[in-house]
Amino acid sequence: MQVKAGDFMSFEGYPVIVTEIGDLSIHTVLDNGFIQHSELAPEVHSHAFYELLVAVDGQFAADIQDADREARGIVLNTGDVCLIPPGIYHSTRGISDSPVKLALRFSCKAAGGSSRGEVFGDAMRVLCGCTHPRLISPPQKIYGITRELREEINGGGIASREYIGTLLSQLYIMLFRLLDTAEAEKGAVSVIPSGTEDNRQIQIEEYIFNHFGEQITEEDLAREMHLSKRQLSRVLRQLFGKSFRRMLIEARLNRAAQLLCDTDLSVERIASLVGYTSLSGFYTAFRGHFSISVGAYRRTFGGKK
Repeated sequence: MQVKAGDFMSFEGYPVIVTEIGDLSIHTVLDNGFIQHSELAPEVHSHAFYELLVAVDGQFAADIQDADREARGIVLNTGDVCLIPPGIYHSTRGISDSPVKLALRFSCKAAGGSSRGEVFGDAMRVLCGCTHPRLISPPQKIYGITRELREEINGGGIASREYIGTLLSQLYIMLFRLLDTAEAEKGAVSVIPSGTEDNRQIQIEEYIFNHFGEQITEEDLAREMHLSKRQLSRVLRQLFGKSFRRMLIEARLNRAAQLLCDTDLSVERIASLVGYTSLSGFYTAFRGHFSISVGAYRRTFGGKK
């Protein structure tokens, strides 16, 4: 039995599989390499999902783009696994001849009809802590599961659909555990320039995370940091490669994507919670940032219209 894309609901032509682990529901888009041939993605793009990149054979780079359109490459060798969080502009390019890449996208929400409990809470905790692209360490188990998943999809036998669900459950449990360990922290890949380890980075991230739902300005953050606006702008470029406005937009829209996925709050309420005073402005910003409309995202991955 060969599992085909048409055997599942689809998103942008790719099959979507829903996996439930306790009170957690995960929508997986089987992207590059699972159903179709493995291809690199040279065009810069972003989306509202977490994306898992796996180097099956050879060597390729994931180029992460900052606000100045400057790309910084994360090199993946055979067996490496990289997690890219929502809203990060990226592309992939080959380094060795004909590298083979697997890619899947996923989003999480509370399982339908269940109260939110331990699994959902733990998963969201570790995922929300992943704000930069991260090499998963050690990658061997994730690498092995994704290869077995591809083999099962393209040539499975009895109870293939059920086995695919089992493999996905194993993959996500292992991923969450690795993200929750100190070893995973060693695999963190920052997209900021090297040599900028500074507690100001933590202070800035915490301020924006705690206040993005308010009408904060660059001047507010500058006062918090005891800097002039010009000094703050220079620090933000040095530490993050982004402007204050870009960081604020990303924080708001990443949170909005999570709320669209795992709650039934109205779009108007979500826009307000993440700091948008104009609903049309929220719609425009969401599509511009994730290359998908608010409605299409919610219809596919959960919540009420």
